[in-house]
Amino acid sequence: MKRKNVSRITALGLCGTMLLSGAAGLTAHASEEEPLSFKVTTVYFGDQSPENTKIQEEWIKLCEEKLGRKLDITFEYIHTGDYTEKLQVINAGGDLPDILTCYTTNSNAKLMVDEYGSKGLFLDLAERLDDMPNYKSYLDKDPQSQSTLYTPEGNLYGAYNLSIVPTGSAHGAFSTMMAVKNSVLKDLDLEIPTTLDEVYDVAKAIKDAGVSKYPIVQLEEWQNPEDVVFNAYHTASNRYYDGTEFKYGPLSDDYKQALQYLNKIYTEGLISPDYFTYTTDMGNADLESGTACILPSAWEGYPGAWADERPEDEWVAVPLPTSDAYPDEAWQFEREFTSEYEFNPRYSMVISAQSPIADELVKFVDAQYDEDVINLLNWGIEGETYEMKDGKKSLIVTKDQYAEYGMPVSGSMRSGIFPQPQDMDLWRIEISEPAPIYWNGEIVTDKLVAFSSSVMNESNTTPRDGQPNPSISADESSEYANIMTPVETYAKEQKVKFIKGDRSFDEWDSYIEEINKMGDIQAAMDIYNSKISK
Repeated sequence: MKRKNVSRITALGLCGTMLLSGAAGLTAHASEEEPLSFKVTTVYFGDQSPENTKIQEEWIKLCEEKLGRKLDITFEYIHTGDYTEKLQVINAGGDLPDILTCYTTNSNAKLMVDEYGSKGLFLDLAERLDDMPNYKSYLDKDPQSQSTLYTPEGNLYGAYNLSIVPTGSAHGAFSTMMAVKNSVLKDLDLEIPTTLDEVYDVAKAIKDAGVSKYPIVQLEEWQNPEDVVFNAYHTASNRYYDGTEFKYGPLSDDYKQALQYLNKIYTEGLISPDYFTYTTDMGNADLESGTACILPSAWEGYPGAWADERPEDEWVAVPLPTSDAYPDEAWQFEREFTSEYEFNPRYSMVISAQSPIADELVKFVDAQYDEDVINLLNWGIEGETYEMKDGKKSLIVTKDQYAEYGMPVSGSMRSGIFPQPQDMDLWRIEISEPAPIYWNGEIVTDKLVAFSSSVMNESNTTPRDGQPNPSISADESSEYANIMTPVETYAKEQKVKFIKGDRSFDEWDSYIEEINKMGDIQAAMDIYNSKISK
């Protein structure tokens, strides 16, 4: 069942000015007393939307103050599990709300934003930056914004996810570490695994002992064990950056070795045969039932949280495992951000180019990058959710109060409109729990940023660290899609067949020949490689 929540929030706050319109496509009449009315479609991540929470209400009031007029916002909240599909329908149909969150779980939304923006669906903010002083100031502070957010023609169709990074940001690659239930390992006198071969041996021992039918578990849709295996073999299931250029993973011998490993754990029943379609609900059920013993790919913050929530399990974080092919070249760590102000092109909010109140919405969106709004949507209310000491903020509410207040840092109750700018001193340091981390044969307890910063070096840093994210034109995007859409569809189909054993690895050369006949893959990679500064 699709989860959707539509609510209308009328914020009667400060002075009203002229109402220009209602939701996109609706007509309104001018009136100094009437609020600015518009519709927002955005994503929510928990069991319910943030409506009626204190931070949401304070956010509305603060936006009114910044704009100098009342606001009447109709929100359509769509759950993250349904959002990707719904977003495709919205864009394809062209029936847009005034403001739309662009977020997907299976691709880079930037290409979609540029594609539909070039077709006239989204407002080009590059032409409106004189009316967006807050957004423009952060664009100017991010040295990569021109190359990562704008199209080659100079268009800027989204208001993108901003991270403010006062302190360092080293962490696990992909914000991921392996999580291992050490209570089970201790009972069976097993060592914590750090390589793929050791993961196999430990999982097999757990299964043979009758502790778990499927010891290896995928916890969430976006944390696929496959990605960890591909990473260990220095490849990927799609386009990836190897440190010098972009390549297509499914053509490489490294990819073949990764598939052979996945085939082994699949055919020997060490991972559920349903993992190809595993959902977060299914993964959480395995976690609750005790079936989950090894999570090859888990958000790096979970083991620290579980130390408090389920201490009897003794979950331990382990930097991503290595493979026999690259035992001394681990892709384990990366800096999440390479500058103090950095935009993420994967998430954005866009303004409908057809909205009759586009001029006013530009100002509203710019207000989301106002320092006071950013502070509210991160730290909350001074004296109630945080306090200042020696010029530094610190939270004075407990973790279980985050969602109650509607603080985006709760993860589940994100007031405002996603993506909200994020103060990473809050998100990555203040709220992080010291996590039990297995390193060099010992379990150490430390906060992830501090730990990762202390051990990250040339031999364990992924090429993703500081990788270029070139922007391509609409024509180039179309050319890339024409080549790669059938290629990627075929590669995914064959990947499943190889893993399940429905296709023999004796046919690998035939597979390579078949996939190369489907399109000029190197030409597609060169679209991106041509944008890299050598």
